[in-house]
Amino acid sequence: MRGTWALSSSALVAVTIVACATAGGEITPGTERFDAALPPTPESSCPIEEGSGDKWSDIYRDLLGPTGKPGSCSLVKTCHGSAEESGAKASNFFVCGTSKDDCRQKLIDTNLINEDDKAAPEKAGLVTVLRTRNPDKTFKGIMPKEPKDCFFTPTSLNRITTWIKNGFPND
Repeated sequence: MRGTWALSSSALVAVTIVACATAGGEITPGTERFDAALPPTPESSCPIEEGSGDKWSDIYRDLLGPTGKPGSCSLVKTCHGSAEESGAKASNFFVCGTSKDDCRQKLIDTNLINEDDKAAPEKAGLVTVLRTRNPDKTFKGIMPKEPKDCFFTPTSLNRITTWIKNGFPND
């Protein structure tokens, strides 16, 4: 009996080695394949890059105001569309959905932009909270909270920093 076990164990090892050596990597119907690699990071379906222009009216219309598009400061009813929304309450009542003029004034009142930012607009509070995507496809910044895959593209961020550099006029 002991000899039979040794023979069958040896045969099993031999069959396994031959099977592995001749495997071509093809998957046949009914076989499962396990891939231990992490899945690829999907491309975001929500880059925030609409319109053009670096005037406040352009930025509000295309990026920050109630655009009706994902990533808008006031699109999701928990954000900054009105003072009653949780996002507004959590941010010293930053509201951007009522009007272009009110939104700009709230940026100033909540110190998201100030006179010092003209020299280094990339360090302005507004710019640092906006979600952007790094080259490795990770994100930095926290806004917008929803949808979580929305981010401001370099082009849209450049529009905002140019407006701040120009003194954030109400134009």
